Amino acid sequence: MFKVKRKSDGVICALKFVEPKTEAERESIYNEVGIMLLCKENDAILRCFECFDFKDRLWIFLEMMDGGALTPMLEEKNGNYPETFCKYVCLRVLQGLKYLHERHILHRDIKSDNILVATDGKIKLADFGYATQLTSESENRISKVGTVCWMAPEMIRGKMKYNYKVDVWSFGIFVVELAQGEPPYISES
Repeated sequence: MFKVKRKSDGVICALKFVEPKTEAERESIYNEVGIMLLCKENDAILRCFECFDFKDRLWIFLEMMDGGALTPMLEEKNGNYPETFCKYVCLRVLQGLKYLHERHILHRDIKSDNILVATDGKIKLADFGYATQLTSESENRISKVGTVCWMAPEMIRGKMKYNYKVDVWSFGIFVVELAQGEPPYISES
């Protein structure tokens, strides 16, 4: 990961290199980048500025979030942070989810690992590797993706159709994680 400063607006970018091993992996990354590009005007979602495919390597220019994922902070503080902090984090995640859902996009992996923090206080929803867009032909999904402790029951079963409600469930589990420092049943198999 490299830092790059854009001259036009002074935004500091991170340059991420990805070397997909298969065409399916490459398509998955293109899907993730495409969703981020669709959402780049929303300030609650990690911005992707560009993606280039050069010499079997994807060069992805992302907004720099120098604090990294929220998870280490939650683990270190173990639920001991001000309520105002929790409210602010929840507000930012909900703003991102609202924006996605208005565009018929499901994130499908809401958890602290996918919420990034900047040292200037920005909070952004990130990691759209499992995200998908609903269409009029396909208003529901049945695929089983996400991280088990945060997954809605209908996703875990893998046979029922689901929609935006799976993100609401995952957000609820994330709120428990925020309040207690870890999600319920994290130590269960």
